[in-house]
Amino acid sequence: LLGELGFRWEEKVSKGELKIRCGRRENTYYLFGGKDEGSAALIQGITLAGVLLDEVALMPRSFVEQACARCSVAGAKLWFSCNPAGPGHWFYREWICKAEERNALHLRFLMEDNPSLAPETRARYERAFQGAFYRRFVLGEWTAAEGRIYDFYAPGEYAQEAPAEPWERLRVSVDYGTVNPTSMGLWALKDG
Repeated sequence: LLGELGFRWEEKVSKGELKIRCGRRENTYYLFGGKDEGSAALIQGITLAGVLLDEVALMPRSFVEQACARCSVAGAKLWFSCNPAGPGHWFYREWICKAEERNALHLRFLMEDNPSLAPETRARYERAFQGAFYRRFVLGEWTAAEGRIYDFYAPGEYAQEAPAEPWERLRVSVDYGTVNPTSMGLWALKDG
């Protein structure tokens, strides 16, 4: 497409670099990801005239702030796009809620604004999802998950009363689950 528009370009995949030329003008674009805390080191010290951070809500704050700090060329522009997350998310609190204070333009798009989605597809999405996922990805709201996370939990089935006192020692064990459910145990030592 660039060639058809009269541009010359050169991509250096190993460097994550794209140079685009038209006439005497040349711009260099750096392509990098902000997947973890160490990603900020990828751009530390660089001078940028702008950044486009796609799905910024998935990036660590340290990376985003480093990218913004690197935009030191006069007239530098910051562009962000993302799907909503929870209302306590740092990007929502620091950029969306403070858009006017930061002199930022906040545009909110919904699924109905996506011209590539057929009406039938959009209707299917609207019917298929519920809860926080529906509110975030269909309605475009920065909302928290509500209700019980483990809706199957029945105290009589999954928990027992603690043994009667006196105990010699108590311990709590926690196995935080991300793929599997979280498991917690109260361990009491009594009579050895």
